[in-house]
Amino acid sequence: MTLVAAESTQVINQAPIPNTEPLLTSPEPQSLKTWETPEFIAARRDVIAGGSCGLLNLLPSGHVRKDVYPEFHDKRSIGYLELESRIYDRLPRHPRLLEKIRYSCEEGLVLEYIPHGDLGSYLRGEEPRTRIKLHLWPTTGAVDITLAQRLQWAYDAAEGLQVLHKNGVLHYDLRSDNFLLDEELRLKIIDFEGASLDEGKASAMESTRYLLPRQPEEMSTVATELFALGSIYEIIIISRNAMVQKSYARWTY
Repeated sequence: MTLVAAESTQVINQAPIPNTEPLLTSPEPQSLKTWETPEFIAARRDVIAGGSCGLLNLLPSGHVRKDVYPEFHDKRSIGYLELESRIYDRLPRHPRLLEKIRYSCEEGLVLEYIPHGDLGSYLRGEEPRTRIKLHLWPTTGAVDITLAQRLQWAYDAAEGLQVLHKNGVLHYDLRSDNFLLDEELRLKIIDFEGASLDEGKASAMESTRYLLPRQPEEMSTVATELFALGSIYEIIIISRNAMVQKSYARWTY
């Protein structure tokens, strides 16, 4: 019995150990993440900016095309873009607004192109996305901005907001990044896809730093938008948001 057991043990010890390592195989196409697919990358070759609802593509004509994300081309997303188109149709031509070129469901919303980026990035000393294809490079030093220029921006922001309110539009997402700088460094207010037209339902809301404290179900009003404008004034004058700076210092942001 002892001899048999010993021989059995020897046989077991000499038996080949099965390979438990996983086989290395090429990834199947369906295993790729959406943002890794050739279609996704090709669709963004001419992208100069993007937001929560869509992309901005620079066209050969020199205009910019705003359209929903190709992978989220649903009825709701298209509806937001159609609302923005209707708002542009309602608004008059004005120096504080972009010019609407055309709109269609197939092409999206085509607008005037402003190459100098947004106010928030400019105040933070960042190169505009439109110049360096989605990369933000900080400047080597603080941006030198005169008080006269800052006061001009404050006036421009108020003027742009006044145009909206006089024509039945509440923006609902006022912030420094939603003002673009034209060739003369004057402001143009943008991004109306989440706005309210004629007191209709809106899909956007101010972010914390621009939000007048209120209950979540309370809608924006002229008063709440003036509060947001005041927060923009703070950023215009000191080139940063003091509340956010304090929050970072306390690790509560």
